[in-house]
Amino acid sequence: MEKYKDVLEKAARKELSTLIFVALILLLIIVAIWGSNYLYFNKMKKKHPTQFASKKQIKIRRQSIWASIALTVICVGVMMFFGFDVRNTISDINKDIEENAYVTYVGDYYINSVISGWRNQLYDRWLTVDLDNYDYAYIYVNSFLNAFSMEEGEFKGKVVYGKNSLIIVDMTKYTQGGDASE
Repeated sequence: MEKYKDVLEKAARKELSTLIFVALILLLIIVAIWGSNYLYFNKMKKKHPTQFASKKQIKIRRQSIWASIALTVICVGVMMFFGFDVRNTISDINKDIEENAYVTYVGDYYINSVISGWRNQLYDRWLTVDLDNYDYAYIYVNSFLNAFSMEEGEFKGKVVYGKNSLIIVDMTKYTQGGDASE
């Protein structure tokens, strides 16, 4: 059970670090938007004060500010959407750890590298495992290289995953003779 807990904690840490990285990138974008506006219009005011006060320039500044506000709202919206997803994932992981809630499945399963919906990212960190009983779980891929080295296809074996998070914490493939292999 400690092994299962470690796998889920590692996934939670990875999700949190990804959230922090995305937040920093979006914050840098917001700072760049507003900073460039400020620098450009400040420079314009110093170089061409009469032109700066013209109606045309006032209209351009107003439009620039509205565009900056719109881009800021978009960045904050993306951050909130991503943040809620990460919060829900981490909450489900914590619930699995606290309740010791793991499901064991033995039988045929299919590892599918194609993920539909909102889980697609720079590289798929979530590989879907379709179980024979019409359930599914996810393999949480911790690195870019692991995403390419995962074997896709149909297998027979044992899959243990978190009841709430659906993250696989242990997977054992049975060989042709019925022996277990990882």
